[in-house]
Amino acid sequence: MENFDKSDVLEPNNAFTFKWHEHVKRMLENSQGALKDLDKAYVLEPNNAFFLRNRGNVKRMLEDF
Repeated sequence: MENFDKSDVLEPNNAFTFKWHEHVKRMLENSQGALKDLDKAYVLEPNNAFFLRNRGNVKRMLEDF
């Protein structure tokens, strides 16, 4: 996580940085944090279906329909 935190500072407009940050947070069962990262990635690349799909998966895990 420390490396991802550094990458957020170095490349704050890189959507894939947030995607990988989200992936690690989900593995650590931090769904709320993962959702925040996906929201940031989606704002940066709103036409990226991958981010939208993963956001839906996290919301389903949180039972936020």
